[in-house]
Parts: sequence; structure tokens; C-alpha cells
Amino acid sequence: MTSAKTRANLLSAIPALDCRALQDLEALAGEAEPRELRRGEILVRQGEPSDALYFVLSGRFTVHLEGVVEPIAEIAQGQPIGEIGFFAGLPRTATVTALRDSRVLAITRERFRELSDSSPQLRDAVIVSLARRLSESVDAAAKAPASVRTVAVVSAGSSRPSSRFVDSLRDVFGSVSRAVFLTEKEIAERFAEASLDDPATSAWLNSLEAESDFVFYIADQTLTDWTRKCIRQADVVLLVASAGASVEPNACELFAFSVHRPSARRLVILHDARTQIATGTSSWLGPRDVFMHHHVALQDVADVQRLFRFLSGRAVGFVAGGGGALGSAHLGVYKAFRKAGADFDILGGTSVGAAMTAALAYGVDPERVDEGTHNIFVRSRAFRRLTLPRYGLIDHKAFDRALRTEYGDVLMEDLWIPLFAVSSNLSVTTRRGSIGVGWFGTPCVRRARYRVCCHRSSRKTARCWWTVRSWIISRWRR
Repeated sequence: MTSAKTRANLLSAIPALDCRALQDLEALAGEAEPRELRRGEILVRQGEPSDALYFVLSGRFTVHLEGVVEPIAEIAQGQPIGEIGFFAGLPRTATVTALRDSRVLAITRERFRELSDSSPQLRDAVIVSLARRLSESVDAAAKAPASVRTVAVVSAGSSRPSSRFVDSLRDVFGSVSRAVFLTEKEIAERFAEASLDDPATSAWLNSLEAESDFVFYIADQTLTDWTRKCIRQADVVLLVASAGASVEPNACELFAFSVHRPSARRLVILHDARTQIATGTSSWLGPRDVFMHHHVALQDVADVQRLFRFLSGRAVGFVAGGGGALGSAHLGVYKAFRKAGADFDILGGTSVGAAMTAALAYGVDPERVDEGTHNIFVRSRAFRRLTLPRYGLIDHKAFDRALRTEYGDVLMEDLWIPLFAVSSNLSVTTRRGSIGVGWFGTPCVRRARYRVCCHRSSRKTARCWWTVRSWIISRWRR
């Protein structure tokens, strides 16, 4: 256990307390109780008595309100926790959960009152910190979620760790950001006499976040203590699969599923070379609830660069709206953007916009898409095949056949460029779908989470190139 003087030095790093005399901090640290929390452990729960004040020595915490899915704030090293209810004498106003393996100092109300009587400046310093926190959180409800900082690389199914993929990550992320890559061997050499759960180890790992843009934790192939540590430290888990390997989730993945919500999981499927389409994606997605999947060809770094843009919040999306005849207008706008040098990381849209972007994501040249549109609507007269008006006037089967004739029966999850589509029937959703199925009144081909992916890509992780009469259907909820 660390001494009161050591804890006082740690407290001096807290902005609100750095001007306090060391003897005051020693008194505070001497009365405080150190606590270690693993990722996912709850420090304070909303509605419970505010009987203690906490100071974060290392790690990171998320703040949650009942009835709100996403966290409303994060608390980092050097900040107090629970000060609102503590000083106001109110129950806890929110639930605070460890986002990392973290360490705090806890002091009870009685102890803090005694110290305040002897050192009034100490109480004032914490109240100043409270005022600063409140002023910074006025717009917290509208604030974008925190960006990804720590990433765990975990093998999926029976796949073996890919050194080629890790090397590509090093090259791409290291060339444009401050990226650190950690393995068990490196940690064992640095902390030869300390365990992975030792406070000194966790504190050092947490300190890397302040010095780096990305910290990558390269997990072992099996569920070792290091793999558990990697997963607990991560904001996002990359489940890395090798095409052709067994798809059954392994023990490492199951542990990741127990720690991280689907919104923090991404599936990366590795291929030796890029073909026209990938295959077998549905078998990997079936047993895994992930936020998004990425196909990566190891022949070059293009797909890893796209992954970087998604993780760093720089992905660019092209979203095309509905409107029947406007489909060809979308193609013109797309061609103009491409001519201007724009490169898109995700495509999608509604109705005819979804049909156009599906063909573009498939790799079809815009001129060929325009020709196919002419064949479907003019030559095949697909929209002039009427039917009994039970659900609509147009026979969608004729339209579906025309689409399949032009583009085949390719599954959208097998495309190299991520694609989403929203149809007029929002009560029926599924993860998989053929890009040769019409989007006019047919079931939506993504689950709700993938619509959320579209929404987030437009607001946070992507800049959206708007097309003629194009829009993003926003505020989707899980």
C-alpha cells in the first residue's frame, strides 16, 4: 500500500489541489482510503447516499443517468467524483462506472469535515473544481461521445494473430498519429516483478493515453491474464478474423462480449488479396453482435487506412436520398465529388438512393449504373407492371427481377465498402440482404444498430457529402 506522502504527491497533480500545501494534501491522503476498480465496476450508483468523495488517481470513468443509454460524460485522472451530492447533501445524481482498471482515493464526509475545519482552503479548492465541472457540462447532452483512444486487437474464431495486419496498423496509424502498440512481452519486461493488476501497471497504462492518440493492446490468442487486461483497457475491441477460419466465437471473444457492449465491437475480416467481392461474411456476423464490420485485404494498406479514418472520426460518407427519378442526379453528384478528389468510406441511402449507392459500393462504374437504370426503368418497364393493390399498385417482383438481371445477387455484407440502406418498411429489419433486391417498399436490409452507424458516421465519425435532395434519417434509437 502506498504511503500518505506518495498519495499526496498524486493528489497534487489534480488541478484543483495543486496549489495546496503538501502538508494539507498529506493530511487528506492520510485520511483517504485507496480503492482499486476493474473495468465495469460501479463506483457510485444513482440514488444512493452521497457518503464519500472520490479523487481519480489513475484510469477513467463514465457517468450514466437512468433511462439514458449512452454515457453523458467521462471523468479522467485528476478529477473528483461525487462532489455534487457530497456537498449538497443529496443522493447520488448519477451512476459512475470504471471505463478502465482504475484507482481512486475515497474520503468520508466526517473525515473531510474535520480536515476542512483545519484547512478551509481545501474545501474551497474542491468547490472550485465542482463549479468548473458544472460550467463545462452545460451542453453535455448535445456533446458528441468521446473519441476512441484505446483499441484491443483480439483474434476471432480459430484465426491466429496476424503479424501482417499488426504491421499495417503500425504503418498507417504511426504515420499520421501518435500510436503505441503493446504486447505481453513488452509489459513483462517493463514490470518484471509486478502483476498486470498491480496499481503501478494500471497507472502506467492509463498514463499512455495522455501521451498518445491511440494505444493498441495486442492480445494473446488464448484467454490469458494479458488478454483480459487488453479487453478491459479498451474503448473498442477489434475482432480480427482470417477468411476461411472457423467462425465459432472463442473464449477471448466471449469475454469481450461480457465486457463491451455491441457498440464497442468491430469485426475485421482479413483477406490475402482483394477480389471483386468478399465471401462468407454472413457466417462471421451470425454469432457476433457487432457495431460494424470491415473487410481488409493485406495486399496493401488501403483498407487499413479506411479503418483508421473510422476509428479516428475522419471517415467520409456519401448519403443519397429517395425520390425515384433523382437517382440519376445522385450519380452526377457522386461523379463530381470523385472528380474533385473525394474518396468515400461508407455509402448508403434511402429508396432509389440506396439502390444507386449499392451499385457504387459494388464497384460498378457510374456510367454503367446509369445504363443499368435505363435498362430497368425504360427497357424493362419495371415500374409499369401493375398488380392488385393489396400493398401497392406496382408489382415489385418484376422490379426485383430487373435489378437482379443488372447486378446479380450479391450480399451487401460482402462488399468492400461499407453500405447501409433504409427502406420504407421500418418495422421489418434484417442484418443481411441482396443488393439485387429493390428498395422501393421492400424490407430494410440492416438492423437498427446499422442505422445508428449511419447516424453516427454523419454526426461524429464522418463528414457527410450531401447530394441533391439527400438527407440522413437522424435520431435513430436502438
